[in-house]
Amino acid sequence: MSFKDRVERDNGKVFLDTRFFAESRTVRYDGEEYPDIPVSLQETGEDERQQKADDHAQGFFLVRAVLFCSRKDLAGVMPEQGTWIEINSPEAPNFFERYRVISSFCEMSMLRIELEVAGQ
Repeated sequence: MSFKDRVERDNGKVFLDTRFFAESRTVRYDGEEYPDIPVSLQETGEDERQQKADDHAQGFFLVRAVLFCSRKDLAGVMPEQGTWIEINSPEAPNFFERYRVISSFCEMSMLRIELEVAGQ
């Protein structure tokens, strides 16, 4: 087994294991729905939020998050910058938060997708 194969296996057995770091979420992207896939969604803390430079309204911030998931679980799709992705809430499975893709990167079959959403 190659190093790359071992890393891919470990991603699934540890980082994307719902008993440890991941949660089962439904993801919607580009008209497709990917139900109950293991993801790790890491949102920034309140103190890390930044106000948009061109927005002068008080209380309007750009919430940033990073989504980690297996590219295989998104049917091999690589989300593109500027597109929208929706991820359901673990507390309310029928509620989907909508995020704009800032960037996406794939290494050894693991997607790292940087996201933003307007919030108050």
